[in-house]
Amino acid sequence: MDVELVEKRLRLANYDQERFSDEVEFTFMFTNTSSRKIRAVTGNAVVSDIFGREIVAISILQTEGLLANAQAVWEGVWDFNQFMDGHTQVAYGAIEDMIFTFDVKSIVFADGVGSVTKNLVKS
Repeated sequence: MDVELVEKRLRLANYDQERFSDEVEFTFMFTNTSSRKIRAVTGNAVVSDIFGREIVAISILQTEGLLANAQAVWEGVWDFNQFMDGHTQVAYGAIEDMIFTFDVKSIVFADGVGSVTKNLVKS
């Protein structure tokens, strides 16, 4: 399993669209490097500074499935807390000043057999 950050985009509050606070939209590319179909993946997108110090871990659940040796795009919105320094650092900071890794917690294969790993993927 490979996971790569494709894009981090700040969506500013827009009352006309009923978005009452700033949000961060993430796009990740999930790549199934196994020969088995994946039903779901859960884990944390871990954001660190350029020195490798963890800023925040964002829980992600990908349930759209992945065919064997295939890719799928996952998009999600993170409703961050504007009063937490780490959250604002990720939301408003430059992507080139951050390191993104994906810490896989669990993979459920389509045949029902799961495997649990840690610190499997870096992007």
